[in-house]
Amino acid sequence: MTYPVLGLTAEELLTTTRSVRRRLDLDRPVDPALLRRCVELATQAPTGRNRQGWSFVVVTDPRRRADLAELWRRGLGQGSGPMSADDRRRAYAKPGSMEKVWSGLQHLGENLHRVPALVIPCIEGRTDGLAAAEQAGRWGSLFPAVWSFMLAARLHGLGTVLTTGNMAVEREVAGLLGIPYESVMQGGMIPVAHTIGTELPPGAPGAGRRGPPLGRLVSRDSHPRGRTRPRPASARVGTRRGPWRTAPGVHSGSAEDPGRARSPAALRTRRGTRSGPGRVPGPSSGSAGGLDGPWLTLRSGPTDDVSR
Repeated sequence: MTYPVLGLTAEELLTTTRSVRRRLDLDRPVDPALLRRCVELATQAPTGRNRQGWSFVVVTDPRRRADLAELWRRGLGQGSGPMSADDRRRAYAKPGSMEKVWSGLQHLGENLHRVPALVIPCIEGRTDGLAAAEQAGRWGSLFPAVWSFMLAARLHGLGTVLTTGNMAVEREVAGLLGIPYESVMQGGMIPVAHTIGTELPPGAPGAGRRGPPLGRLVSRDSHPRGRTRPRPASARVGTRRGPWRTAPGVHSGSAEDPGRARSPAALRTRRGTRSGPGRVPGPSSGSAGGLDGPWLTLRSGPTDDVSR
């Protein structure tokens, strides 16, 4: 069966697939076959080692949605650390932008049980406590499909937003939905509904939209914060796995002395705390409460958020 699609170019699709919270049509049902088609398109995405260990749990039963929404509210904000100074600077670069995000999040939380479909993307295998390489390979096999699902939904007139409120209560959600917790990880939750109106404006020009200009996000041959030159081959430390790997437990040196090896302990930095003037209202402030938590208190009045 074919479904009507919006007349969007590829670039328009990429730039107008936004986080939709306020403009989800809570009263219009979504055809389960259309959701299935979006998942079918999503599984065209690449996956590491061709594992294809993804799955999508689509929740449409009203009672099950209500139970899931309650768990999501309970988990929202739990386990989130404070935002870094750089994160705060980027997030609040455009005045009023984050107030719209918090307002939209509060609206979504209050009405989550009314959203016609709640989709939980999953991936086989758990990465708890594993090294970054395994983490990257596993999550990198899921999120291309997640983004493809959201693009497919947008193409068919549906709005989505990727949320992670279920992750702090992942075990409880697994029990509710019959997901085998010990062998399958959840990757968030995506509320899905038809949008109220199909016109969604793109973000401002530049990769950062409201943040840094593109010139500060793209660099050649080295990271923009490091600006280090590649180490000569003679200075590299090899292992039996290949000449490009450094010896276990040894980091390459600083920009001033790239040949100087330092232990991991010497490179540790102190993490911020949840108190003090750097604390910013929002789920990343570490509030463990539900939707009535202090991080949902708006700093300004209602906004006319047309993009979400």
